[in-house]
Amino acid sequence: MGQNISFIQTKQKLEIPKNIIHFKKTSFIIIPMDLDGSTIGEFIEIAKKFSSINKIITHIETELENNYSLCKIVKLITDLELTDFTIEHYSEWAEIPIDYYHAYFENSILVKKSIDDFQNDYLKLSLSDQMEYDSIDLHNYDICKTEYKKLDIF
Repeated sequence: MGQNISFIQTKQKLEIPKNIIHFKKTSFIIIPMDLDGSTIGEFIEIAKKFSSINKIITHIETELENNYSLCKIVKLITDLELTDFTIEHYSEWAEIPIDYYHAYFENSILVKKSIDDFQNDYLKLSLSDQMEYDSIDLHNYDICKTEYKKLDIF
């Protein structure tokens, strides 16, 4: 089965509302998003220009307020007060990678090297390096949604 998943991952200690799909695994919180790779890519391109989360948010809210998908990312970041996180999109078909977008933010500042070199020391949050896939199926948002509903948290 191919994968097509966008998500935010963090080690921050957060209280996430139950209505937001999320999984806690080891010391990570994974928040799948119902967004495509081009949206994550666009967010990262904006991040390259502005670097700090506050400037990115201001730009999106003032210049791109009609872009529902980007505003959805901004809302998640602001509502959860995220400062240290990765934002990623990964897709593949028949184990052949199609798209991979990745950026790491530390203290609300983009670590620019994380965009070009996602296997470096900055990315101790990387899902591909740290996650165990055995108990959470992260193939796509709909599967995440189904798996989340199975959890006894409501």
